[in-house]
Amino acid sequence: MTNEVKSFDISNESYPMLLKNTPNPPERLYAAGEVKVLDEEMPFVAIIGSRRCSEYGLTVAHKLSKDLAACGIIIVSGMARGIDSSAHQGALDAGGLTIADLCGGVDD
Repeated sequence: MTNEVKSFDISNESYPMLLKNTPNPPERLYAAGEVKVLDEEMPFVAIIGSRRCSEYGLTVAHKLSKDLAACGIIIVSGMARGIDSSAHQGALDAGGLTIADLCGGVDD
């Protein structure tokens, strides 16, 4: 896996087909890691939540994501602290795939 950020527009062959076929897709994407994951024919589940959450919330987000990822489900979340981070970590702990979706830039 690479951490290099790639930029590509909607006409690029790397642009995810599922996203391209949605109403009003973004003209440009920035991605790091394995972009091909976005075109996997696997189910996706989004898990999002509060940055200021309880220990119980963190535990549930981690366990739920870990269990889903172990069944081959890709976990999608933001990159915020709290529930989002716990969801990503759960998927990674199961050896699963995870996608972080940022609506703004990394510095926003």
